[in-house]
Amino acid sequence: MPMVALAVMGKAVVIGVESVEWWVIDPSINILLGVSGFSIAMLMGSKLSSVNGRLYALEDAVCRITGSMRDMWWATPEIRRELAVWSSSLEHFLQAPREEKLRMAPRMRNLTDDLEKTLENYKLGGPNISGFHRDAAFLIHRATATTPIAYDQFLRYVSVLYIIIQIIAIPGLIGLISIFLSSFVIVGIYYLVSDMDDPLNYQTSSFIDARLDALTYWNQNHPVDEQKV
Repeated sequence: MPMVALAVMGKAVVIGVESVEWWVIDPSINILLGVSGFSIAMLMGSKLSSVNGRLYALEDAVCRITGSMRDMWWATPEIRRELAVWSSSLEHFLQAPREEKLRMAPRMRNLTDDLEKTLENYKLGGPNISGFHRDAAFLIHRATATTPIAYDQFLRYVSVLYIIIQIIAIPGLIGLISIFLSSFVIVGIYYLVSDMDDPLNYQTSSFIDARLDALTYWNQNHPVDEQKV
């Protein structure tokens, strides 16, 4: 990774000046490194827990929505076409690139409102339908939400500062190895967690995404063009 290579090259340059008389590092800086490293681990862990919980919450909501549609499908055949159109639109919305999601979100909310009116016309209500609408609103909201940018920027600045201090404070070959390992771990975890922060990104550059298998399977077996108007 470019960031890791840059950190290693920076340490290689510092090694060249470590032999001069004025280059003296107080050993007590190890305490600072330990405290800073622990703080970064806490920040990374907090964000990882948040984005991991969000990923599973999205998958759970998709499964609950699919279960509700299955129940409504057989309970009220008259709404099948409207339900199939909405379900297909939801899958397309969730799989769209982030910029397109932002444009599609208002339309998806309008489609959900229209479906709700249709369900009310056929006297479909109760806890099952209430949960269906709650999960639909949650999915549409979460599809366009991310971790607050201030938190992400602070984590980035602290990580870079920590690596710079390590470059200066840990001398010799051990310092070079430490910089390689620590920068590889910190940068790797940062980008991994950032990728998880967008669980509905289905581009080829994404490593981790939410599974929509239940919704995809439903739409494949209940296509819009087979439903009567």
